[in-house]
Amino acid sequence: MENIFFFVVLMLAALAGVFFIQSLLVKRAISQVIRIFCQHIALGVRNAKTIEDLGLTPPNLIQRMTMLRDYKPYALQILQQAGVIHMTDDGKLYMTEEKLKEDMRCGMEWQQT
Repeated sequence: MENIFFFVVLMLAALAGVFFIQSLLVKRAISQVIRIFCQHIALGVRNAKTIEDLGLTPPNLIQRMTMLRDYKPYALQILQQAGVIHMTDDGKLYMTEEKLKEDMRCGMEWQQT
């Protein structure tokens, strides 16, 4: 009985660890996507860029099988749902900074790297 309890606790801890690591990777991808938009100065409708110009195209099947998971397409989707990233009628993407926290906004250091 004690072994079963230990095993269940161990499995729950492993499951919690997986979700914690995944949330860290998504947060990192969100900041990477924001940085990409800042570097390409895709701020506002006039400066909207295609997903290919930004380098955010989802990997194809072979790339997904041979590489680690890329969380940037998922982060892009999260930012679109949050109203931070918008799409024009012709499919170009741009970012508005109003809904971002102050420390996540584009500064001069993000645009020059």
